[in-house]
Amino acid sequence: MLNDAARNRAYRRAIDAAVSDPSARVLDIGAGTGLLSMMSARALGAVGGEGRGSVSACESYLPMGKLTRKVLRTNGMENKVKLFHKRSDELEVGVELDSPADVLVSEILDSELLGEGLIPTLQQAHDSLLVKNPKTVPYRATTYGQLVESPFLWKMHDLHSNEANAADGVWLTPDGMENIVSVKLQQHAMQCDPLEDEIRLLSEPFKVFEFDFSERPESQRENKITIKTTGDGCVHAIISWWVLQLDSAGSIFYSTAPKWVRQSTIKDLPQCADGWLNNQDFCHLK
Repeated sequence: MLNDAARNRAYRRAIDAAVSDPSARVLDIGAGTGLLSMMSARALGAVGGEGRGSVSACESYLPMGKLTRKVLRTNGMENKVKLFHKRSDELEVGVELDSPADVLVSEILDSELLGEGLIPTLQQAHDSLLVKNPKTVPYRATTYGQLVESPFLWKMHDLHSNEANAADGVWLTPDGMENIVSVKLQQHAMQCDPLEDEIRLLSEPFKVFEFDFSERPESQRENKITIKTTGDGCVHAIISWWVLQLDSAGSIFYSTAPKWVRQSTIKDLPQCADGWLNNQDFCHLK
């Protein structure tokens, strides 16, 4: 991720736009190496906020936190970022934080978007650590999916075929029931672009759900989706990806969509004049 220049440029632009008040108080949750914290400190200095605004960061994994301190010191920012070796739900306003934060920056996203405890983290932050109606980077995310036919991907789930190579020779699938009980549903995070020749698309991309970082999220939500197929075939997998809207103005996007989606002209997928503004080429299989 640190070598993903497109992602880092997008975050820097969005942070520069969000940290526009000299007295802004910024909180970086899951600081990692401190990259977003340093971007925030630099943005705060650019608007004359040094001495009035503040940047606080938390990183609970101690070895990473030690690296964060080293990175901050190497870049001359050890006095511009307050770093806490704690989880965000262990922070308290009036103890670690002088006051609720006006701006939240974070990159605790996985290939499914929400898998790294994002919902409870944001719930607690909105309840206890942030002002009402804070600025957030990212601002919003949308997940998409697409039905595909792919014997290659199907074999990754096929218990019967995998049993054929089992060293102990024990078969768990009764004869004649392979098509009923042989499929074990799994999820895989992987690069999808190299699999393009192994995939036949059976639907257009469809929107799964939207997630707003600037509001307290719900714990449970369900969406019922009717998907129209574009051809005959067997749906072996669903490929999913997400698109981040990093700024509230809707001008900075970052996508993990596979390249065949970026090359299409889907109306409701955000694009810029040069195509996808940013891309990580990483998606998720179900």
